[in-house]
Amino acid sequence: MTTYSCDAPSEPPQSPTLLSQTLMVGKWSGHAYHRSPDGKTLIHHELDGIRVQRGKTSVKYVIQLRGYARDFEFSPTHPERVVFLRAEPNATGSRVALLDLSELSAKPSLRVVYTPTKGDSPYQVSWGAAGDVLWVLSSRKGDSEGAPPIHLWHQVRLADGHVSEVASAPEVKFMAPYLDPKTKRSKFVYGDAAGIHLVDPTKPGVPLLLSRVVIGSKRTHDRTWTYAKGRNHLALAFTSDRMKGVYLVDIERLVAARAKAKAPARDDYDRDAFDRVSRTPSVHTLWFSPRGTYLTGADKAVIFLRRTRDPREKPTRFEIMDTERLQLRRVRGVRWNEAETKLAVIVDNEIWVYDWTAPWKENAGRSEGPGLDQLEALTGKRPRLRRVAKVPHGFLAEPQWLGDRLVFSQFEDVKIGHRTRGPMKIPPLPTPTPSPTPGRKR
Repeated sequence: MTTYSCDAPSEPPQSPTLLSQTLMVGKWSGHAYHRSPDGKTLIHHELDGIRVQRGKTSVKYVIQLRGYARDFEFSPTHPERVVFLRAEPNATGSRVALLDLSELSAKPSLRVVYTPTKGDSPYQVSWGAAGDVLWVLSSRKGDSEGAPPIHLWHQVRLADGHVSEVASAPEVKFMAPYLDPKTKRSKFVYGDAAGIHLVDPTKPGVPLLLSRVVIGSKRTHDRTWTYAKGRNHLALAFTSDRMKGVYLVDIERLVAARAKAKAPARDDYDRDAFDRVSRTPSVHTLWFSPRGTYLTGADKAVIFLRRTRDPREKPTRFEIMDTERLQLRRVRGVRWNEAETKLAVIVDNEIWVYDWTAPWKENAGRSEGPGLDQLEALTGKRPRLRRVAKVPHGFLAEPQWLGDRLVFSQFEDVKIGHRTRGPMKIPPLPTPTPSPTPGRKR
């Protein structure tokens, strides 16, 4: 897996810059890199640890990481602080470690903030929305042989290191932070077979049932959350037959309704709090734009967008057609820049950018291309569409913005014999050649 960056867009297109390259045997990582919320720091995955890059400074830290997930969670209030599950030698389970990246010194500024009790296996760690606490989600074996495991949350107060158990559940399909709009205290919501619950750490052991909506039989991996413009937004991919698709969920509405009622009606839910934006739950991308204006998602062939402030607004959807083969092209990633003026889209092995800041040339005529009409109707302004990079083999993924530069990963299969002799060198990404704007033939 290889990570590049390039100006997006640039005229003429420039050769992408190689940031990192790692030969992965055994699929030990699901990502090539992670980006900090402020767009200043990249964490590149390597077999024996990570490489941290900020500007022209790059340092490597040898750290034992837990399994395939290798999830790094950046603080929502201090982007230089990141937590992760650290695998411990000669020990069962994992411990939660806090990595301070304020200064990229030769040795990592690392401290363990949570050690599980015997029998607990942490598998997820999340920040509170205010950045003052951590929630560690663990599984614990059932009380008797053959009994299902119990899932429980421990809160870690970073100011003094105090640890307390705040909730438990027989299963967990998703969890997401919740910032109380009145008290500004960190809470969280989670879903299980009974519905959606709110946990207030000041009232441990008493989750508040918000809705009896049936989420589905599978764990909900596709979920995203944002607290933008003073309101909590939660997007969930439901897999149940009754509510299949991606929904924008108004958690604050559910909390307000629950305060007026003793309990939600059985097998019922507040329909006005659940707004469907896509009929298919099989999305691989689900993000809120940085300012919380748009919910943006994609499945294999369709890109959809919805303004979060427009209830019941019909989602904007468009597909990208291969005009020569007369078939839909594969969408592999979508991402807004920080100012929400550029939208990067990965299509098959190409990167396109919809740019609302590009100046129009005189007598250039009306720009044509897939999605332009739909995006103009959504935003009120027609963007320009340009291709900024292309690879001859493998596929691209994980688009992220660093200012006006676009970071992305290239994944490709490398055949290796029974023995590996030295590192395998992967050819660099070729220089993209200028090409006309993709779209209909004139």
